Amino acid sequence: MKAYNREIIFHSDAVQGFGKYRIFPKREGIDLLTVSSHKIHGPKGMGALYISDKVKIRPIVFGGEKTARMRKLKERFIEGIRQVDHVSVHGLPDETSAPHIVSVGIAGIRSEVLLHTLEEKGIYVSSGSACSSNHPGISGVLKGIGVEREYLDATLRFSLSEFTTEEEIDYTLETLYNCIPMLRRYRRR
Repeated sequence: MKAYNREIIFHSDAVQGFGKYRIFPKREGIDLLTVSSHKIHGPKGMGALYISDKVKIRPIVFGGEKTARMRKLKERFIEGIRQVDHVSVHGLPDETSAPHIVSVGIAGIRSEVLLHTLEEKGIYVSSGSACSSNHPGISGVLKGIGVEREYLDATLRFSLSEFTTEEEIDYTLETLYNCIPMLRRYRRR
C-alpha cells in the first residue's frame, strides 16, 4: 500500500488480535492501531490508539460547553425526579460524576416494567448498571455502592446527550409523575 502511495495512512483495528498476536506497528508499517481494554480483561469502554510519530491528528470533538449543558440538564432531571416519593438517585450528583448519566432507583416498581412503560411513551432507558447490562439479575455494582435492597431490581439509567433538550427532560419527568403512582398500585406484595 505504501509502495503505491506514501501519503496513505494505514490503520489497523487490532481489537480482536491484541494480546493474542505479537504486533509491531513500526516494523509492520502501521500508522494507527486501536485496541480495546475489555478484550484483554480490562474495563469496558476504555481503549488505546497507537499513533505513529509520522501521523499528525487533530481533535474533532471538543469538550467544555457541551458537558456543562448536559450537566445542567442532569441537574434539572435530578431535581425533578427527587419530587417523587421513594426514589433514590444513585452515586454522586455533583461535578465529579458523569454529566450524561443518571442512575435512579424507584422503589415498588421492577425496572423492566417501568422500562417498557416508558418505551411505550417514546422514552428509552436502560435497567440496572452499565456494568451489568449484559447480565440479567441484580447488579453487583449497585450492591457494591451500597444501594438499598428496595432499589436493587428497581433501577433505571437515564442517558443524556448534547442533543437532549429541556423539553425532553420535562416530558420524561411528567411521564414518570403520571406512571409511577399507577404502576405502584399494581405491584406484587
